[in-house]
Amino acid sequence: MRQLIVFTLAILVSTTFKVYSQEIRIVNYDQLDKLVSSTKDSVVVVNFWATTCKPCLEELPYFAEAGKVNKNEPVKFLFVSMDFTSKKEKAAEVFSKYNLPGKCVLLSENPNNWINKFNPQWGGDIPYTFLQDKKGNRTHYPKTFATSEELINLIKKELIKQ
Repeated sequence: MRQLIVFTLAILVSTTFKVYSQEIRIVNYDQLDKLVSSTKDSVVVVNFWATTCKPCLEELPYFAEAGKVNKNEPVKFLFVSMDFTSKKEKAAEVFSKYNLPGKCVLLSENPNNWINKFNPQWGGDIPYTFLQDKKGNRTHYPKTFATSEELINLIKKELIKQ
């Protein structure tokens, strides 16, 4: 009986850790740009966020909902953590906690070196989202989404462009 309890606990602990085992790659700007630009068959939703950003955390459930609504559509999600690389595990925990669709990367470079490359009008505030259509055109959304419907409607507009 004792062995059964130990075995059951071991399984519970291992599955608990797997929930938070989302692999987050640490990338530089060029790698991030290549990830986004190489996707030509889908609308790409890119969200810049951080674990210490309250508005970022408040809107993450909207991305989870948008992922469910668009699961059969040509939409890919990429979350870019602006946390320090030492906070990689915390970012993975949050990413898994919200059951976010797509992938998450952590940017290793100082944002001041690349923000203007994404959008010269962006001051670096987060959360920040942009959508890229199949032709590589980007729609920038530099504010927090108020509802999941707002995000879902923005994605629908990009899908219609296709």
